Amino acid sequence: GYDPALGFEYRDGFAAGKARLMHSWIPGEGSSLGRVTALTTWRLFTRTRDRSVESALARARVMIDFKAGHWFNFAFNAFREDVAEAFSLPGADIPAGAHDGMDIFTRFEMSRGRDLGTDLQLYTGSAFDGWRTYVSVEPWWRVSGHLTLGTVLNLHRLTFPQRNQTVNADRVSLRVSGALDTRLSAEALVQYLGASRSVGTNLRIHYRFAEGRDLYVVLDEVRDIDDLPGGAARLLGRTDRRLLLKYSYAFRR
Repeated sequence: GYDPALGFEYRDGFAAGKARLMHSWIPGEGSSLGRVTALTTWRLFTRTRDRSVESALARARVMIDFKAGHWFNFAFNAFREDVAEAFSLPGADIPAGAHDGMDIFTRFEMSRGRDLGTDLQLYTGSAFDGWRTYVSVEPWWRVSGHLTLGTVLNLHRLTFPQRNQTVNADRVSLRVSGALDTRLSAEALVQYLGASRSVGTNLRIHYRFAEGRDLYVVLDEVRDIDDLPGGAARLLGRTDRRLLLKYSYAFRR
């Protein structure tokens, strides 16, 4: 009878099991590698009503921590997703049925101790009865101790050749973070979402009066994008706008 009123559950009526085997080691002093971790994971979800397999995953993964502060991750996944009911995505219809597939995932993160760097990510493989490709480039630049610039460029496509359908979930973000001192800081984010055809902006201001006493001011705004003849586009009126105020105080005994 578990039914959370606020949601946050993407599955119901299931039993799950998970197992993981992991081994880590530290190479010698002459190596540029700080730690290497190899692991494999097995995960299984079954429906309680008929014990059928709803979701299954077998994963082999390698993670490398470099002494310079960089981080590398590679994973190979084999999986099954049994879709009980057909559903729709922006631009595609996913049929019911069991879908077996494989994919690879890799990510490289540069040391945050650098003033200039980028993170790179690639994810490609099966997606239901189609193909998924995800490429992410996330450069950043620490201009000074008071200002940091960053952007995220995500190419995210799902293609279903049998139905000639494509889902465009591209995302482009620009982030500006600044701090006047240890008390006052601000962060601004502008983001384009291809799936919803919208542009969102977010402004966050944080002021710390003292340890345990903080004030936050957050302004969110989302605008839809309208296609015009000739390939041009324009921003429509606001579809969502919110101003949030938060004050936190830590009581001490």
